[in-house]
Amino acid sequence: MVKSLSVDRGVGKKPLPAVHGTEGVKICRGPGCKNELTGKQTKFCCDPCRNRLHSGERLEGRKALSGKGKMRAAKLANSSRLRKIHGLLVGGEWHTRLEIFKKTGVDNVSTAISELRKNGFEIEKRHVAGGLWEYRLDVKAAFKA
Repeated sequence: MVKSLSVDRGVGKKPLPAVHGTEGVKICRGPGCKNELTGKQTKFCCDPCRNRLHSGERLEGRKALSGKGKMRAAKLANSSRLRKIHGLLVGGEWHTRLEIFKKTGVDNVSTAISELRKNGFEIEKRHVAGGLWEYRLDVKAAFKA
């Protein structure tokens, strides 16, 4: 008796037929790849399979991981981390990402700044040196609204 191998191949896809003794075997998710995963591999059998997926080739029934699309931004009223950063920047002083992290405890400062911009705040940035940038909330623009 041959049982069916249940592998996550996308929504509405039929499971692959099992070969005798292959229950629990994981299959690579790379486009067109049917290799078995071994050891610590969890999704892909090799770098080319992973790269093909990220380069825009589509998996059966799934979207490509292209990074394109709209960013979902948290609302200021619902997010304590955005309120912390907003509270620091509203003073109009310049702050580096490290200073913002140390004063607020918010670890992903760049994302939070992007989300504040999506919420309509005008956050200025200026280059200090090398890869160092400083940020502040444009107070004049905030009071115009």
